[in-house]
Amino acid sequence: MTYATAEHDRRLATLIQAGTIEAVDLPNARCRLRVGEWVSAWMPWHTQSAGAVRHWRPPTVGEQALLFSPSGEAASGFIIPGFYSTQGEQNDNRAEITAQDWPDGARQEYDHAASHYLLDVPAVGSITLRCGPSTIRLSADGIDINGPIVNIN
Repeated sequence: MTYATAEHDRRLATLIQAGTIEAVDLPNARCRLRVGEWVSAWMPWHTQSAGAVRHWRPPTVGEQALLFSPSGEAASGFIIPGFYSTQGEQNDNRAEITAQDWPDGARQEYDHAASHYLLDVPAVGSITLRCGPSTIRLSADGIDINGPIVNIN
């Protein structure tokens, strides 16, 4: 096998690699991916949006992910987290549901067939809606409504 052929094979083999998140650097929005015994350098992870609208959801250590390396060069790559696995199974199986679950038991769910939105927070938590000086806070202790003018009809 010639050097050129071997280099071509190496680049092709490293173009896309599956692994698990090894470590996360939150302040710098970087993570490392483990593929077998190899651990990547600190690399950016893919996010839903990073322009005028931004989405923050850091990957979790142990989460399955892909390393995408343009031209097969890991140094120029980025990590795409978020594949269902035995460590991170799906949180629903209905076509009409969009859901998000958090480690403390909170769940956000929208059923587009029923036009129903659910935000379920554990009893030790609370939900706050804020618009300027006005707030509505829901907790297990009750509902607090504050604002310059409060109308209840």
